[in-house]
Amino acid sequence: MARNLTNRQQEVLRTILDFLERQESPPTISEIQTAMKLRSSFGVRRHLDALEKKGFIRRRGGKARGIELIRPAWMTQTHLPIVGRIVAGIPLLTEEESPEMFPVPGRTKEGQFLLRVTGESMEPTLHEGDLAVVSQQSEVRNGQIAVVEVDGEVTVKRFYREANDIRLQPDNRAFDAITVPPTSQFRLIGRVTGLWREF
Repeated sequence: MARNLTNRQQEVLRTILDFLERQESPPTISEIQTAMKLRSSFGVRRHLDALEKKGFIRRRGGKARGIELIRPAWMTQTHLPIVGRIVAGIPLLTEEESPEMFPVPGRTKEGQFLLRVTGESMEPTLHEGDLAVVSQQSEVRNGQIAVVEVDGEVTVKRFYREANDIRLQPDNRAFDAITVPPTSQFRLIGRVTGLWREF
């Protein structure tokens, strides 16, 4: 979401987007209030005033569903394929299937795809159920989160190239780092450049 919106304003905007995608019509003030579990409609109206002032919505007076969404370029919806699962814990080979397409806001780049994360080794950065946005690339910098294949198994960790080995470091301190010696079959699949998380 846009940086000039407060967290609550972003939640209201997401609620409007959800209604438009699921019901193909904007929500009423009462429906926004219920969806966000707000105590009164006053808070909803205040957030809608702010969204209109900042140019995200337009309201047509006298209509219950009179909210019109103004979509800036970053809100353009595209789709990325979910190519499998990846375990952020014990490395596990991803399951190659006919890819499911998932809608994401904004523009995507060629070669990007989604992987669903399971396991706890990358918490708090990546949680179980997150969809990691992966950009295919052959190089990453030390400290970046990479998707790699080691001896036929795929995992996601922070990447560090050291003197003789490669170290794959989890963010969760309860998990040990993985050392990849030169004798291992190693392939860098890409870098995690974003994530989609449902609350």
